[in-house]
Amino acid sequence: MGVALVEQPVPAWNIAAMARLRARLGTPPLLADECVFDAHDMLQVGAAAAADAVSLKLVKHGGLLGVRKVYVHPPTGLDPAEFDRIKAAEKAMALELQRQGTWVHLWRIAGQYANVSIFDVESHDALHDLLSKLPLFPFMTISVTPLARHPSALP
Repeated sequence: MGVALVEQPVPAWNIAAMARLRARLGTPPLLADECVFDAHDMLQVGAAAAADAVSLKLVKHGGLLGVRKVYVHPPTGLDPAEFDRIKAAEKAMALELQRQGTWVHLWRIAGQYANVSIFDVESHDALHDLLSKLPLFPFMTISVTPLARHPSALP
């Protein structure tokens, strides 16, 4: 039986070492965990290409209603027709979740294959289930920014 995923194989402060390890031929997929506490950390891991996945513990990253920045990184060698099929399934699911009121807002980040979204869900588990069912989820890097009601906001 092979190794499916290796969680944070280096100290949290050493993202460069994790990137070098990930670049080695034959290295199993790497999961960034201890090195990601906020959106800045997530961007550093992504910019360094240091992980194949990131552990999103909502208690650590924020609340249930918040901004999610989603970056999509399709693997090299993926058949373009298969990627088109996955994107079409993602679009259909996104449209349905918006109609249901779960995916409250969806914006594209100009110049990047990325979006900023706001989801309204009942629990941490519900958000995890929703995100993990997205067809593009295996290719995503996601960061969470918690939102709080502003005292001057209209009801």
